[in-house]
Amino acid sequence: MNADLEKAVAYIDHIPKADKVSNSILEEMDDAKNIENGQEWKWRHYMAERISDKLDFKAYAVKGVYLIGSTSSCTARLNSDIDLLVHFQGTEKQKEELDTWLKGWSMALSELNYLKTGYHSEGLLDVHYVTDQDIKDKSSYAIKINSVYDPATPLRVAED
Repeated sequence: MNADLEKAVAYIDHIPKADKVSNSILEEMDDAKNIENGQEWKWRHYMAERISDKLDFKAYAVKGVYLIGSTSSCTARLNSDIDLLVHFQGTEKQKEELDTWLKGWSMALSELNYLKTGYHSEGLLDVHYVTDQDIKDKSSYAIKINSVYDPATPLRVAED
């Protein structure tokens, strides 16, 4: 069902399975699609884990990626975004490149969410950056790291 067009559309097609890499991607997509209604947070959590796994911490000077907000608290709905907290310690150039990389993910996830739900958005990721100083000062979103109340969920943290 396409909510924007107010039409139901269906495509019947065979998806070719070219190699082991595409097979594993298709299996992962099947896992993500098979999440029950009312549990949209699971798909979002799964995709946040994928982003974290694919992120090159060294290239982008990232020390950790955390999940916050409704996806972290398992209350995300069809139109919810994915809030990521990124512990960043790099240059402005690295941050610009990381922003571009994450923007690509955000737009792709937004399109997938639209195809699954009919909800259109300009991106699905809401990224918040924190530094070592923010964590030390417990300022802004950094207070969620190691918090007892409303903690950030660590997806991946670099070993020092």
